[in-house]
Amino acid sequence: MANLRQELEALGFTVLAEEHREPSDTVDLLGAVWLSLNAVIPPDDAPSLPRPPGRARWLLRCALLIAAVPALALATALDRLPLKPLAGRGKVSNAYRVVARCDATARPGPR
Repeated sequence: MANLRQELEALGFTVLAEEHREPSDTVDLLGAVWLSLNAVIPPDDAPSLPRPPGRARWLLRCALLIAAVPALALATALDRLPLKPLAGRGKVSNAYRVVARCDATARPGPR
């Protein structure tokens, strides 16, 4: 939160309020697995690719994603069963809300 507040202030925003809450849903492990898979499985299309991928690359991505379904199901089960009761305990939370006002006159150029 401190990093977010610092960055907002550097961009010319004034933080008016912040709120920390218990997570309403535990999907951290599932999200981590999905992002990891997406990082290693070849993209089916991206603006940074030198040329659009062909059908073979699309089929490869589909096959790898289908093969990853057990890992995604396991991550979902672990998020729901052993991790859900632990969510929100202690002072750590993955959910927060920030309300900030843009001070247009103080706002620097693009970063």
